[in-house]
Amino acid sequence: MTPPHGSSETEPLKVLALAGPGERGELARCLPAEGPGNLDLACVDTVEGARDGASDADVLVIGTEPTEAERAAALRSLSDAHPELPILLLSDAAEDGALRQLVAERGHAWVPRTEITSAALGRTIRHTVDRFQRRAAEAALKRNEQRMRLAREIQYGLFPLGPPALPGYDVAGATCSAEEVDGDYYDFIGLADGSLGMVIGDACGHGLGAALLMVETRASLRTAAAAESDPGHILTTSNRVLADGMPENRFVTLLFTRLNPADGRLTFANAGHLAGCVLDAGGSQRANLDSTGMPLGVEREKRYVSVDGGALRNGDTLLLFTDGVREARGYGNVIFGIDRALAVARDRLAESAQDIVEAICDAVEAFACPGPDDDITVVVAKRAAGAGTADV
Repeated sequence: MTPPHGSSETEPLKVLALAGPGERGELARCLPAEGPGNLDLACVDTVEGARDGASDADVLVIGTEPTEAERAAALRSLSDAHPELPILLLSDAAEDGALRQLVAERGHAWVPRTEITSAALGRTIRHTVDRFQRRAAEAALKRNEQRMRLAREIQYGLFPLGPPALPGYDVAGATCSAEEVDGDYYDFIGLADGSLGMVIGDACGHGLGAALLMVETRASLRTAAAAESDPGHILTTSNRVLADGMPENRFVTLLFTRLNPADGRLTFANAGHLAGCVLDAGGSQRANLDSTGMPLGVEREKRYVSVDGGALRNGDTLLLFTDGVREARGYGNVIFGIDRALAVARDRLAESAQDIVEAICDAVEAFACPGPDDDITVVVAKRAAGAGTADV
């Protein structure tokens, strides 16, 4: 909402008065044009004139000389056309209470005609504007909070209820939420060939729009994965669906990793997302799952190709992140970075996948100052050091 012109006591408020000839002179005397708290007065004598001038006014004063029907019509018409414009109704003592009720229902104000003096009217007008602006701000905040709650409910509805049961492997994922909802998403999808799809993604934008975009992304991925097991084919199909309805300047980065539990083989397609990392049992970085194409939703006919990511050997750990991990900022505007996340993981390689996920999220939250401004999402998959399948 645009703030009023007179945003301080030393700046003039633009006052538009719907008043008859008999009141104009009195209003001009009551509203000083110079000095602290001054008000810039313009007068019109018809509802049409008030409607024309309302867009350049900070407050509308409706006098008593127009008929009650005209005053009610003006109030309805102008509050509908200019909901951001506060209105002050001058009221006669004998006036029908229905008009005053209408003023209250619309969130505006009235003042008895007999109480008008120069000082009193000026103060009342400024008070009316301030109160109206506060109420409007509070209503906007409440609407935003409701949208945020809805977006958060949608976002959390996308996440798996728990990790998949995969003998010989330990898999976990989590999102640690920032103040504002972002489009972070992770998922575990059982594929038709018996392998496991591990997905991590991030929709461009914030709030409800990003959450809804991830709903569509999840649906398109799961639909494609019901018929395909190849990550590149799955992303190609999902991309066509998303591109057809993608809002302008929106996109989704996403890494789809297929894990064959029989031999630990990793196959992946990465649509513009952060690279995944594989650490061996000693903490050395053995492989990266780098980007293989542009984000989803940008180019409808883009074809994504699967890449061989090697295999998880006994004792290896796969780590997937979103930007909230890499780009969290601490004191001095220093970024957390992936190297810090890997250092945390190296210290916890002997622990469970869930412990590693929680340790990275905790480290990012402790580092960020004054706190994370983006969601933090981490997925970890470990191949048990003592698994029965031979190293590959």
